[in-house]
Amino acid sequence: MKRVLGMIAGATLAVAAASGEAQAQSMDAARTINFGIAGGAAAPVGDRLDGYDVGYNIMGTLGFQPAAMPVGFRLGVQYQSLGANAGDDLKLFGADANAILTIANNSGIKPYLTGGVGLYNLDAGNGSDSQTKFALNGGGGLQFPMSGFNTYVEVRWNTIFTEDAASYIPIVFGITF
Repeated sequence: MKRVLGMIAGATLAVAAASGEAQAQSMDAARTINFGIAGGAAAPVGDRLDGYDVGYNIMGTLGFQPAAMPVGFRLGVQYQSLGANAGDDLKLFGADANAILTIANNSGIKPYLTGGVGLYNLDAGNGSDSQTKFALNGGGGLQFPMSGFNTYVEVRWNTIFTEDAASYIPIVFGITF
């Protein structure tokens, strides 16, 4: 009798776990619009930003990913602060629009490529005028599904079209709902 009850309990747990996973997957597949937050490091690259150290990045996103399509879109608003070796930190505030290309959509972990255009305001402080310029970015990431939300790790190369191109690399961890 104990053995039969144990088998019934085990089968019940297995069915409950499988239906919970299937429900989470169907929720994720049905969800086409998402919003998210992300944060991490921002590393300056190239001669234009030589006087700055690695700083931080915070970002808010609004995404659109059709369930059966490999291509989606994401709008983002970002703030970066790069520490200065001397003087004021460089503050970057911007918005961008990106395409997201999911490379593999058949497992839990989904690798993707991203790229797009943006508009950024650079403020170096020290009484200098801030400037707003167009930018391009490209990179990739890995998305990890969780129960009711997704997480991701992403690396991009951002180039802001100043006189001698200001570039930095944000490395972020994000959550989308």
